[in-house]
Amino acid sequence: PGLFANSAACNIWGLLWEIQPYYSVFLVFMLTVLRTLSLVKPLLVIKPRRVFAVLVGYYSFLVIRFIIGLAANLGRYQYEAKDGYPYNHFTNTGFAKWDIIAGVTLLAFPIIPVTVSCVMSVYIVRSSTSACQEEVPSKGPRKNSKHRATTTILLLTLLYILFNIPVFINYIRLALVVFSSSHYDFLNPGGGNKFIHAYAWLFTYIMSVALNALVNPIVYYFRMVRFRQSIS
Repeated sequence: PGLFANSAACNIWGLLWEIQPYYSVFLVFMLTVLRTLSLVKPLLVIKPRRVFAVLVGYYSFLVIRFIIGLAANLGRYQYEAKDGYPYNHFTNTGFAKWDIIAGVTLLAFPIIPVTVSCVMSVYIVRSSTSACQEEVPSKGPRKNSKHRATTTILLLTLLYILFNIPVFINYIRLALVVFSSSHYDFLNPGGGNKFIHAYAWLFTYIMSVALNALVNPIVYYFRMVRFRQSIS
């Protein structure tokens, strides 16, 4: 396996593997909800320091959660030739169950408030479009800039929803299987099912997230003038 023959390399991979999907979902959640709040309550002042503190706090929580698992030997990342990448081999049933609950809560459920916020924002933007067109010329450019920024955020949110529907469905399926069965093997979540282990999780947890990350810069390029100029 080359680099993955080293346990430290596998653990570093595991750190990135665990943190990045969770954090990317949280960033979209924060971006969408805060933008909706700014539309619903235009006079609300969102303090950047508080937002930054929340982002740092959540990232720290993810890192600590990962370190505790390794330090307590509740799980370990090992390379699997059949999969082509290292993944967590749980050694403790309780921790494995907690990991599944965390996945359902932190990866699957955020799509619900994100979708609600997106629908609210679309409604507010559509309702204010005609009013924006009637603004005096001196305020027009600033209003148009805010409207364009909101539209860009909505596009990114819609893409997030589209690419994360499979993640949501798969985690809900997992939750139903786990809590409806008294004989679920937490130490072997694939249950020996090749389709679930090799394809369903590969598509929902890796490919859909990667495709979402791939499409986002394309949206930035066509929607953000400064971003387009910086790479031209």
